[in-house]
Amino acid sequence: MSDQQLQDPVTAPESRRRLSKRSIALIAAGSALVLVAAGTAAAFALAPRDSPEAEVVETPAIETPVPVVTNEPVDRPTAPFSVDCDALVPSGFVAGTLGTGATHVATDDTISNLHDAYRVQTGAVGCSWSSGDAGATSRIAVILIPDALSDFARLAGGDEFMEPRARDAFGDSSFHGCQGFVLQGVTSFGCVADVLIGDTWASIGIAAPGNGEESVERLEVAASHLATAVRALTVTPSAWTPPVSPLTAEVMVDLDAATVAASLGMTDAFPGGTDVDSVTGAMMHRTGFSIIDWTSPSDFRSVTVEALPGGAWAAAEFARASDAVDVAGAEDASIRTLDDGRPQVCLAARNAALCFVPSAPTDRQAFVAQVAAFVASLPGA
Repeated sequence: MSDQQLQDPVTAPESRRRLSKRSIALIAAGSALVLVAAGTAAAFALAPRDSPEAEVVETPAIETPVPVVTNEPVDRPTAPFSVDCDALVPSGFVAGTLGTGATHVATDDTISNLHDAYRVQTGAVGCSWSSGDAGATSRIAVILIPDALSDFARLAGGDEFMEPRARDAFGDSSFHGCQGFVLQGVTSFGCVADVLIGDTWASIGIAAPGNGEESVERLEVAASHLATAVRALTVTPSAWTPPVSPLTAEVMVDLDAATVAASLGMTDAFPGGTDVDSVTGAMMHRTGFSIIDWTSPSDFRSVTVEALPGGAWAAAEFARASDAVDVAGAEDASIRTLDDGRPQVCLAARNAALCFVPSAPTDRQAFVAQVAAFVASLPGA
């Protein structure tokens, strides 16, 4: 499972702006779809294990207390679709577009970061295929989001790069288009189609060498087939309902800056983040997920804070693969060291999952103390 953010099926390198909309360009060095890209430093290698059982002394028969590292597994969301990737995008189309050596990945309900978690919490599922090396990868990626009528009306077609943009060629409503780019001297086109079928939003992205005309034709063939396949799917809504949390995206970005700076050991602190259109925005808005970079210009330092309301279940799963830490007011707090030496702390608080990463390696114990001060300052205690 990839640990990149689950976003649009094909997307390009992007710069965060301070809480303003930005268009999503095509073709990333790391695809936003969790299915496509290789792991990032934000990954948790989940390895489920049984909860430790207390030892029992035979005489007298008394249970010996043992430390509780994590809570028992909690209820979690379930996928509403059972997806056959070959039914969504036929293998012959994949081979014709990417070659016979394309690798295939399908989503499952495994999570390795909060971007996986908000996908699962949304009920989104998908498939991807890729070929080529990390520097020049061609790919096809599909993602389906259930119960997305309002999301589609508000956010579909938000990819401003798609010129010419065509409307309502597929399904019950649609946007599609392509744009050319040159990567390592090869002219390719990145194409996206957002299609509404019933109340399911299906998005397909294709990035591959070719000219504009054949790229548009290729996209239209794939989008037409996808719309037919999705209409035949049986949707089983998840019975899981996320618990209400006060830590919505609006609340997280409006936290008092002076309080945040004091808790994180900064001279000053300013929030920065993104507001995203298209399928990524649908999942973020649906779940209330936020990712805020609290930056101190005075200290040349920042801390990224991610919050997923209702996501305590995710923190519990992360904790089974990481080192337990004590954070007052939080449950399932855990820490791991990323590949670049930075600590990452994840926990559950106020019915939400939160993860914290500093911009540079720092002492783990000191960072845990800063996270604890941040949690203590959050509303809804």
